[in-house]
Amino acid sequence: MSFPDIYSKRIKEFEKIISTTVNDSIAWVMLIGPHRPVGKVAHLL
Repeated sequence: MSFPDIYSKRIKEFEKIISTTVNDSIAWVMLIGPHRPVGKVAHLL
C-alpha cells in the first residue's frame, strides 16, 4: 500500500468519528435551551 492509500483510509476512519462527535455535540447543545431541563440546571450554575 502506498502512502496516499494509507492516508485516504485513515481520513475515512476519522470522518466517521468526527461526524459522530459533531452530531453528539449538536444534540447536547439543543438540550441546553432555556426552557429545557438541562438549560434550567445550567442557568442555576
